[in-house]
Amino acid sequence: MIYKVRTIDKAGKSKKYKIEAESIEDLKLILKMKDLELVKVLDQISPKKDFYKRNLYKDQDLAIVFEQLALMVKQNVTLQRAFSVIAKQSKGRKKDKLNKLVLDLEKGYSLRESLERNTIFPKFASNLIYLGEETAEPGRIFEELAQYYRQKAYFENKFKAALAYPIILLFVSVFVTEFLIIYILPSFSEMLKDMGADLPLSTQILLHIAEFLNTYNIYILAGFLFLILLIYLLSMTKKFRFKMDKFIFSFKLAKRNFYYRFSKGMALALESGLTLQRGLAVCEPIYANTFIAEKTKELANKLKEGISLSESMEELGIFSDILVAMVKSGEEASGLAEVLKEVSKHYLEELELERQRFTALIEPALILIMALLVGFIVISIAMPMFDIINRV
Repeated sequence: MIYKVRTIDKAGKSKKYKIEAESIEDLKLILKMKDLELVKVLDQISPKKDFYKRNLYKDQDLAIVFEQLALMVKQNVTLQRAFSVIAKQSKGRKKDKLNKLVLDLEKGYSLRESLERNTIFPKFASNLIYLGEETAEPGRIFEELAQYYRQKAYFENKFKAALAYPIILLFVSVFVTEFLIIYILPSFSEMLKDMGADLPLSTQILLHIAEFLNTYNIYILAGFLFLILLIYLLSMTKKFRFKMDKFIFSFKLAKRNFYYRFSKGMALALESGLTLQRGLAVCEPIYANTFIAEKTKELANKLKEGISLSESMEELGIFSDILVAMVKSGEEASGLAEVLKEVSKHYLEELELERQRFTALIEPALILIMALLVGFIVISIAMPMFDIINRV
């Protein structure tokens, strides 16, 4: 239930808040954590399902939170106290969620139960935290999760930075091209016609494009928006999502990203004491790909049949030969977790190299395309002018 309340702080100032709580008693405890006193409950609202709900934390923030939790737990700080410290330095929705988690821990709920009641961390992280609680090693799990999310955030930030310049350049190219075709070229063409110049084929083609854009601009925009909406609605269906995810997986970068996540996630799971089958189930949320999720379920079924992990991976056909070979050597040496950890480092380096190659190729390619487009337009304008000069 969401409570709309009037409160008073220590300084005597009255403020209104909207706070989610299970009962009035819980509400009072949450307000107490914020050093507020309940004056009056103004309204009670049933929470609506949030269809556009995003993760509470970004990967970079998760790394920091898990680092802090690992440090405190290793210093024998209780989980309740550790989460309370994190809550105090948080703001907004994060603070509210963490306060509710601390409240549940105070009531005697286990960490697993508290996290299930309050969706704070991604499913993969929560699954490993549950395991840390069961094995009485939450500090090590927090440390491993901090390292995982730090590496994940580093690569994703680097990739976004690499995409930023090409995307800006692409938008500038489209804007400049459209501006020249729609506004500049028609003015020049009218002037050249009045001067008796013969318009070459390239200029005539551009004029027809300009006329088409001017006439159907609204329809083109509406069609583009409709296409985006259609793709979005189709992506909500399982069949289309599966086909799209399968198509995405055909790219080299997507495959290497999967190999990294698989090896890193499984290394974490196995080091935490999970079986191979349980590890596959725990790691499934980190892939964010329905095609891969389906394949990992097939992998788990093969393991149930008694087939080794390396043989199962080879039969599925989605894993690289190097990864299969390394897993096989890890199985033979009884050091699968350590081998997978080393493999994850290898694929992280490969992802970085792929990012650098992508940046090195896309930037000059877009510059060349922009130069050709603008050059073609300029030549189409200049040719009739040279024709007039030659006549004079």
